[in-house]
Amino acid sequence: MKLTFLGTGAADWTDKDFVDGHEYRRWSSALIDGSLLIDPGPHIYHFAEKNGTSDMFGGIKSVIVTHSHKDHFSSETLKALSCEAGFRLYGDAACLRILKRELAEDELAKIGFTDVAPFDSFTTDDGYTITVLPSNHGTIDPLEKTHHYIIEKDGKRLFYGPDGAWLFYPAWQKMKGKHFDAMILEATVGYIPGDDRIFSHNTLPMLEIMLQTFRAQGCLDETSKVYCSHMAKTLHPAHKVLERELVPLGITPAYDGLSIEI
Repeated sequence: MKLTFLGTGAADWTDKDFVDGHEYRRWSSALIDGSLLIDPGPHIYHFAEKNGTSDMFGGIKSVIVTHSHKDHFSSETLKALSCEAGFRLYGDAACLRILKRELAEDELAKIGFTDVAPFDSFTTDDGYTITVLPSNHGTIDPLEKTHHYIIEKDGKRLFYGPDGAWLFYPAWQKMKGKHFDAMILEATVGYIPGDDRIFSHNTLPMLEIMLQTFRAQGCLDETSKVYCSHMAKTLHPAHKVLERELVPLGITPAYDGLSIEI
């Protein structure tokens, strides 16, 4: 699997922060093998435009959604994607309610939708086996279930974990005993003490504790790669500084445009 980070920032990054030649993080999203899109947020076309890859979304076959916050889910993005690619959207009732509210019937009809819930497992048309896990992340919709994902293909296994703090115990039970070739974990809060976003997001010390357990329990070994994403603009230093800070933890901070082989 080849994964490209289309965005690595939390919701406090905005369009106004973009200046050519300066460090910038779009809202969190990733593309695997040009086929599987994770989080159809509003910034993905900006990424394609600025990287000279305007046709990069024509091969999308599957779209999975972590949750319906506006930095992760955009009905306008899905409408645009439906004009250039035939894909299936895997989301929950909150996503569908937004689409029905914001798209015309003929626009909605172009989007194949499958409702998924925590602990569902399914195989996409493009050959990914995906297990849905619950994530600890608050939304304004009390009926919404937010998601992490285990993604498997060709003998490789990836955990994709932005957004959400720690892990729920039932989610850990699904992960326990499995080896992961790569993990992508959220690191919204950095090292800032006393920030109440820890109840919905990770700090770097929280990641350190989790990684100790993942390694001790055999989920990660010396061949595994660990990345963090979803970094808040106001809670992290410059990328080069963050890289140095994370070396002792064995974490590589992702940046927009980073491509990794899993």
